[in-house]
Amino acid sequence: MKKRGKRRPVRKLRARRSKRQAPGAIRIFAKLELGQELAKRMTVAPPRTEFDRAVTLEGKTPHFQVYYQTGFASGPAITNGVLATCERDHSTLEGFFGNIALPNLPMNIIVAPGIGGAYHHGCGAVDLHCDGADLDRAVDLCYRPQPFDTDRQRVEHLFALYEKFTAPFIATAKKGRRKT
Repeated sequence: MKKRGKRRPVRKLRARRSKRQAPGAIRIFAKLELGQELAKRMTVAPPRTEFDRAVTLEGKTPHFQVYYQTGFASGPAITNGVLATCERDHSTLEGFFGNIALPNLPMNIIVAPGIGGAYHHGCGAVDLHCDGADLDRAVDLCYRPQPFDTDRQRVEHLFALYEKFTAPFIATAKKGRRKT
């Protein structure tokens, strides 16, 4: 029978671990050399000149270029939302991975309807394609049980609702006017 070294009680180990790490802190285990090796392997991607679909550039940040499919009615609103938060999200994720700077930036975010989720063309890809049509469907369901077939139908329905809800206020305002 082999003799083992002195074993420490579990309570002492837990106490020592809790002193080193704040409660709720996120810990990532990776060798520093591995992260540096990964960064060396990743080559700088050439600027993208074409995508899977016709797109319109909505805006840029230091780490992102955000596009929407040309003709997608909700594209500008969705991409402006992406532009408003993408740099903050990038900083958060970068912090999770030890602030390793990726050499193949900027990332291209392409918002288009009917993609069915999101996808990219591989681990080294800088294009992230995201579905924006689900947002239209969600908004449509707030106003009626079936989705609208066209943007024109959506706008006509919303204006009809606006007139319906504002009519009592307009009628009250007209009755309250006095001629002097």
